[in-house]
Amino acid sequence: MSRHRGLANKLSVRKDKWRSKKGRKRIAQTLFQRIRKISFWVIIGVICALVIQTPSYLMDSPHFFIDSIVVRVKGGSVTQKELLDRLEKFFLKKYSTMHPNIFRISMKESTNVIASYSRVLRVTIKRQLPKKILIEVEGRTPSMMLRVASKYYGIDKDRVIFPIVYKKGLPLLTGISNIEIGKPIVHQEIEDVFLFYKIINALDRDLSKSIFMINIANPRNIVLMMNEKNPVAVYCGSYLEEKRLVQKLKELKVILEYFKKTDQQREYVDIRFDNIIIK
Repeated sequence: MSRHRGLANKLSVRKDKWRSKKGRKRIAQTLFQRIRKISFWVIIGVICALVIQTPSYLMDSPHFFIDSIVVRVKGGSVTQKELLDRLEKFFLKKYSTMHPNIFRISMKESTNVIASYSRVLRVTIKRQLPKKILIEVEGRTPSMMLRVASKYYGIDKDRVIFPIVYKKGLPLLTGISNIEIGKPIVHQEIEDVFLFYKIINALDRDLSKSIFMINIANPRNIVLMMNEKNPVAVYCGSYLEEKRLVQKLKELKVILEYFKKTDQQREYVDIRFDNIIIK
């Protein structure tokens, strides 16, 4: 009997608590905290499931298989077809298909495939969901060209060598044979030539355009061939950074204009010394 009475008393106390305002509030708070805690762990579980399953879904879904590669080229002589063929061959070798899932491809490796092409200066590759790849390329622009065997190669402002077709108007660099495609050429005479070309171009663009060949076979004497219709060699030496170079070039311009005006054929103009020598 006493046991039943104790249970009845407890139930009575709980009913009193429920009836009281404070009791109801306390019970509601406890219930809310339990629900919130359970909800938190449910949400965490759902998130974990999504994190685990989503990459698998994205990488396997045919909805994200690449069906379009857009290539935009700015400058240089590289073509869209060359770059597209290069990337598709990489996809075929790496992923066994030319249309892999857009999330499976490595953007770093894909960028390196294009960037390693010697005619490319800069490249940016972006995904455009769900199925498109955008490629923006800046091609290398040759400042000079050289010929090895029967092939022509360009040299850009970074001294990088890359294949080109013959381009009229570019000075032909001779006297050099050891080249490595796609890498900067380290040659002091090349540096002297670029310095000279920069100065002469700033001084008179027409004068720089008249240079059709540059010979660097002799490291002590860079030779410019000017005026292709009435050619004359200009001996520049190997100290093209000297302060008197600008004055020498001004004198050279007057001399060449005189040759043209009087229709004179001369063998060379030597500007290496204080007094210019003409033969």
